[in-house]
Amino acid sequence: MARYWLLCLLMASLAWGGSASAQQPEPSQPPAGTNATPAPENGAKDSPPVAAVPPDAPVITIPGLCDHPSDQPAPPNCTTVVTRADFEKAMELLHPGSHKPALKAFANKYANYLITAYRAQEMGLDKKPFYEAKMQVDRMALGRRVLEEKFDTEEKTKVTDKEIESYYQSHTDDFVEVDVDRVFVPKLARAQDSDPKLSEAEQQKRRQEWFEDLRKEAEKLRVRALAGEDFLKLQVEACILAGLTEKDADPAMITLRGVRRSMFSEGQRPVMEVKVGEISPVLTDNNGYSIFRVKSKTTRPFEKASGEIRHTLRKEHAKHDMDVLLQSATVTYSDDYFGPVKEKKSDTTASNPGAPQRNP
Repeated sequence: MARYWLLCLLMASLAWGGSASAQQPEPSQPPAGTNATPAPENGAKDSPPVAAVPPDAPVITIPGLCDHPSDQPAPPNCTTVVTRADFEKAMELLHPGSHKPALKAFANKYANYLITAYRAQEMGLDKKPFYEAKMQVDRMALGRRVLEEKFDTEEKTKVTDKEIESYYQSHTDDFVEVDVDRVFVPKLARAQDSDPKLSEAEQQKRRQEWFEDLRKEAEKLRVRALAGEDFLKLQVEACILAGLTEKDADPAMITLRGVRRSMFSEGQRPVMEVKVGEISPVLTDNNGYSIFRVKSKTTRPFEKASGEIRHTLRKEHAKHDMDVLLQSATVTYSDDYFGPVKEKKSDTTASNPGAPQRNP
């Protein structure tokens, strides 16, 4: 009984932490520059002969641990045994579909949860006043998660090939990939600009002046890039200008391969309009100033993009299903408690103001 209670808690905790494990992307081509064949986990050369283990065979055994009343000692033969069937049921509940974690890693986590859950029960924590309230909240989170899984599963079979092709034709720009060299001047505040003796307004003024100085230095670096100077050399100087060291200029971070529009921050996206062989203006976002040299530009073919598009459409449809469901009920909030509803201001900031999401 306690074991199934534990599974509910585990699923609810994942629901609060996000439902990524329940909604994994479709298989797709590996990113440029990566190995298409995954390396064995933990250095293992061969998988164990799982098929030879019968469903009722114990795969996890924990002596001295079992479900018993908190006001009574554990019985002499107290042992928790998890069979293969039990274990795989737990894994399927927590990681549905084909995207499974390593068996031993999940087994270790599952065993740890069993130990802590049973020990908490022995301490009588499940009898505390707050316990039922927490369980109720966890049940709500679990309900949301299984509903998301239901919509996601249903939509998986509804996306048509025609819909995928139409999406690709109307979003071709989203599948353009560029290889670029980059010099990045980070916006790093100086310690002297945060002197507590200064007023907040003076601190802010000094920071803005410092960032403007960095922008001007970035413009100088761009002129040198146009003259053909080495980007790594320029990156070293960029780091030193920002208060870092030469060692912070990582050669591996100069060239970014297979980067798409969505991987750049809003301020960096104009690089997608730069022609091959040319150098971008200094592009600014919340993290700093970037200078790009476009080395190549290609469009991912439909055959390689179709899996990703299917996944995108599936998520969009599932979200629509959830939105319709949420709109089926009217919610009224107390102005006396929450305050009056404020008008939302238009937000023109980038959703991801940082450097490219891959190889930032």
